Amino acid sequence: MSTESIGAELGALRAALDRDGVVAELGEVNWTYDIRGKHIEAVQPAEVIIMGFNAGGGGAGSESRWKRKCEKLSEGFGGFMLAELILIASHNVGALRQAYGSLPPLIQACSGVNKAIIAHHRPKLILHTGFAELDAVQSAYGLVEKAERRRRPAHDSHTLLRHFATPDGTPWLSIKHPSSMGFSNRDVSAIRDYALEVCAA
Repeated sequence: MSTESIGAELGALRAALDRDGVVAELGEVNWTYDIRGKHIEAVQPAEVIIMGFNAGGGGAGSESRWKRKCEKLSEGFGGFMLAELILIASHNVGALRQAYGSLPPLIQACSGVNKAIIAHHRPKLILHTGFAELDAVQSAYGLVEKAERRRRPAHDSHTLLRHFATPDGTPWLSIKHPSSMGFSNRDVSAIRDYALEVCAA
C-alpha cells in the first residue's frame, strides 16, 4: 500500500463527507514526531501505530507529555506513528459529539484511510487509546477479541486493556487512555510488557 493509496482513501473520505454535508477540516494522517517534538509525516514504517481520538492535540506542553507517553508505551519496538479514529480536527471527543452527534458513522467512514495506513506500515501492534465507542471501533475494523480483559495492577476493578486482533491477525490492544486521571507508570509497564509478550508469541 503506497502513500498514493492513502491519499486516494483520504480523497474518497473527503468526497463522502462533502456528500453527507459534513463541513470540517481534516486532521493529520500518518504522522509522528521529530526529535524536537514537531509533527512530521511518518515516512518510514513504524512497528506500533497509536490510534485514538485527536491523538497528540492540545498545545506545546500537552504535545511533549504525549510524545513521552507514546515513547514509553512503544519502548522495545521499532518506532511509532499516530493516527486518528476520526480524521476531523477537533479539541476532544466531546467537541466531536457536540458538532456531529453520533460518532459510529464517522468512525466507519474514516476506517478506510486508517486501514490503508495499517497496510502501508504493516505494524507489529496497534495501540488504541481509550474505550470510548469501542463497539463501533470493533465493528469498523473487524476486530476479534482474543483474550480476557486485563485489569490495572493497582486497581483490580478497573480495565487496563482489551486484546483484539485485526482480520489479518495483527494484535490490537485497546488500552486505558494514558492521559486519564490516575494512569501510572505501573500501568505503562503492564501494557508494554503485555504487548511485547503478545508480539513475541
